Amino acid sequence: MPYQDDAWQKRESLLYTEMRKYGLEACYETRIYRPFYGTQDLEGEYLRRGYPSLEEVVKSYVPAVRMHLLQRAGCWVEDDQRCADFVAGSSEWPTKESVIQSIKEERAQRNERICVELSKHGIDSTKVLALPGWAKSPSLHRAADDFISSGKGEIDQIINAFVILLRYEDLKEAFKTSSLILPIVNIDILLYNKCGAHDLKETLLEINKKWDPRIVEFLLGETPVTSAKQLADMFSDERSSRKCAIDRRYASLDLDPSSITPRYKYSHYLSKVEVFVEKNEGDGCQAVSQLALDLLLHSNQMATSKTFCREAPGMKERIDGCLKHGKERIHGLVLELAAEQEERLQAFCKEVTLALDSDTCKDLRLIHESVNILDAQKNDYVRFGSGTASMAMHKYMKSLREEAIKDLFSRDMLSKIKHNPRYNDFICGSMQLKTAKDLVAVFVEGKENHKKDIEAMFLKKGVASKDVDALPKYKTSKCEDFIQLGLGNSIDIVNALVKRHM
Repeated sequence: MPYQDDAWQKRESLLYTEMRKYGLEACYETRIYRPFYGTQDLEGEYLRRGYPSLEEVVKSYVPAVRMHLLQRAGCWVEDDQRCADFVAGSSEWPTKESVIQSIKEERAQRNERICVELSKHGIDSTKVLALPGWAKSPSLHRAADDFISSGKGEIDQIINAFVILLRYEDLKEAFKTSSLILPIVNIDILLYNKCGAHDLKETLLEINKKWDPRIVEFLLGETPVTSAKQLADMFSDERSSRKCAIDRRYASLDLDPSSITPRYKYSHYLSKVEVFVEKNEGDGCQAVSQLALDLLLHSNQMATSKTFCREAPGMKERIDGCLKHGKERIHGLVLELAAEQEERLQAFCKEVTLALDSDTCKDLRLIHESVNILDAQKNDYVRFGSGTASMAMHKYMKSLREEAIKDLFSRDMLSKIKHNPRYNDFICGSMQLKTAKDLVAVFVEGKENHKKDIEAMFLKKGVASKDVDALPKYKTSKCEDFIQLGLGNSIDIVNALVKRHM
């Protein structure tokens, strides 16, 4: 605390006396106003030095203290003329009590108006206003509080929004009792942010496009339905009707939904059915038909209907056509697809047999016989009719050749020789490379030739062949790749080694 000499105490006494003339001595002496207004420096300068003048200090203090008095009473309204006049020292509002009383009377009148308007809609205003946050609606609570405390907003808009919210709460409870699903949104925030009843219906329809129009009509009071329970009963009856339609479709297709396994595999269709029953969205009966079709396809070891539509040309139209009819058409389509698949399989097997009898593929017969026939059938031609039998055969023969050389090379070597043209010649069935052993022989012969090329290059650089293996970094990956596979440029490899180690 700063040193207080006689001059300090005298100036402080004068300041107290001057503040008492304005009836502010109690508030001033307790210093309650100080944290809210940065006037300490002004006061401190005056008490220490007597500058600025007493009149200037008081002139700065009085409005700030008066405003704080109204704030403490909860009656400070920034754009209210009465508050402004009192702070400015107007004779019309000489005391804080007169301003506070006037504002509180006006607020009581606005509160009464809200109660009267709510009662016109059959709402017990005293019970409603006693709820915390206005029935769990902080946004509407703020809107009502703004109107009551400062007159901001339109009472009709607040009442309309609040009535809609209460109807929504009643409807939500009625739907819950009937085990119905009601769309849940932050409707209180929506009503708080949107102004006027003239565009409220459009706003609800815009944001909640999936709502049944009857829900919006009920919320706005534009329906003959008199209660939330009555509307919930209507929706419950409609749900029961949709459930019966789904049960009939299951029965017509000899399906028991409880016995479907594995359920996760068909959850997409089951979810569509549930959404149709509960929310009346989509076509639940078609989803049941799609489910029956997929179950039949699965039992015949075929792809799903979605995969058929994606992979097989013209299949979507055939599937959509059969789903509109009953069990016979669905079973008929599956039998047709199975017959078509069997026909393509026979054509594919015929092509494979002819290929295995040729001179270039005889050594692949043992590998073919060891392959699971089901794996051999899993190609797009057999399953969906994509391409031709000849194309499918060539693809299958490539896989057999890849299998034939898998044990003859390391995994790392296999990944590298795929870039060699001779490898591609063998995989594609070249007449020069009929067997996997022919391919190995080519690489062995190439290895010897490549090593001779490297040694010849070293001799030109003055390095004898017997000294080559002793060179550090001779067996680098690049050098090995050239010797084994012919990858890279021998001149660049030798120059790099000589430059580094000679």
